[in-house]
Amino acid sequence: MDCVQAADAIATSVDKLGRAVSTATDDPTRLNESLDEIDRELDSLKDKTDNADLSKAVDDLGKGVESVRTAVRDGDATPDIKPVTDAATEIGKVCTP
Repeated sequence: MDCVQAADAIATSVDKLGRAVSTATDDPTRLNESLDEIDRELDSLKDKTDNADLSKAVDDLGKGVESVRTAVRDGDATPDIKPVTDAATEIGKVCTP
């Protein structure tokens, strides 16, 4: 998977995460499913880059995902996903030709 495809897949997953957060009280499992999707995209991108900016954005996205997971585990039904969306936006910028 190339950078542009990965960025697009991550953007789609982050969008799903946003929708999952907004409906978390109805279906909390969607949050974890969305986070799992983002993790899979990150795994596919992590080992395929030598771009320092992309590596930092990927690391930031991973930290954001972990922060959301922790908040959900601690009972927060509406965690702050801004770090996730910010990092995904940065990946999109870095991966745009």
